Amino acid sequence: MKNCYTLLIIGLCFLSPLHGQEEATLHELYATGQCDQFVEQVQTHSRDSLSAQVCFLSGMCLMQLAEYQQALGYLDQAVRMDHELAMGYYMKAEVLLQLNRLSDALIQYDNAIYLKPEVPDFQVGKGNALFQSGRYPEAIFAFQEALSFSKCPEQAYVLLGRAYQENKQLDLALSTWYEALEKVDAHGNTYRECLHRLGQAEYLRENYPAAETAYDRLLSAKPDDFQGVSKLIQVYFANGQYQKGNALKMQLYGAYTRGLLPEEMIEKGFCFDQFMWEGKRVYAYERLEEPAGYYPKHLFLVTDDRNQVLEIIQTEHAPEASLAGKKYILGKTEGDTHILFEEEAFDDNFDYAALKKAVIRILRGKTQPGRRVDLTKKE
Repeated sequence: MKNCYTLLIIGLCFLSPLHGQEEATLHELYATGQCDQFVEQVQTHSRDSLSAQVCFLSGMCLMQLAEYQQALGYLDQAVRMDHELAMGYYMKAEVLLQLNRLSDALIQYDNAIYLKPEVPDFQVGKGNALFQSGRYPEAIFAFQEALSFSKCPEQAYVLLGRAYQENKQLDLALSTWYEALEKVDAHGNTYRECLHRLGQAEYLRENYPAAETAYDRLLSAKPDDFQGVSKLIQVYFANGQYQKGNALKMQLYGAYTRGLLPEEMIEKGFCFDQFMWEGKRVYAYERLEEPAGYYPKHLFLVTDDRNQVLEIIQTEHAPEASLAGKKYILGKTEGDTHILFEEEAFDDNFDYAALKKAVIRILRGKTQPGRRVDLTKKE
């Protein structure tokens, strides 16, 4: 869990001091993050011989080790032994959340809030469980409660904005993320995540200047955010600024050459445009690799409302393109058959608007298909 070790240290503040040399040793193992050794020592004792504090710490360590069922057992014993252990209820809720037992988690968050209503983390946890349950208005209220405290985790701004967005209150989502930029650490992850979400939301509602500003701020804060570079390229292409988008692509190619890109981008390429066609969203990807011989270069993924890919049309560096004196030809796969469209061939420095129109012609069935290849047979 991302912030679990921090929560381990916070948890100590809610516990009375450990007693005895053996418990002191366990305490030291716990405080130094040696969870494996801690659990090994605890498991040499019967459960009945453990104090509430040791049960709590055992649950925390087992969470670190992703042993959630075992962690749940120890945390359950801790709160049975000490009914006032608010952090015990909270961490029990966190484990239940990991196990996707959302309704049970909500009960434990409420127990923690009842005992320590002034702790904003408890409200954030409850809001997250409500959000995952699809109960967005209640999640909004929980995140608002958390943000009313001065030491609320910054992530609450991101979560509140997401809850507004899922509740179809986009203006409130945007205002939340803009507010966050004025309040959170400008060098932290939350700041950058808010810029990512602002840029995407502004892009989807076609407010391209605002989207460009968000991504510019993001890349000023973290120049090697290559997903942010890809998103800014999409903004330029959506706004018809192809020259600026193509220039920015060179940053990704440079990072690819230096081995800096994330693995997913190396494998799939980067998305450089999105557009709607007959109610379906089409994602345009560009692959970075250009091996010798045949290779696909630009992939247009047609998706449904669940983001499932229905059809792919792609530019291909193939012999048919060379025969036409071009670098790429359009093709697509239907089941076990690959179809080439010899009429749609392009140079390396093609006009993107023309390529996009050619893709749409194929989608509409307006381009005559050419050679068909049975993929089940070897040529």
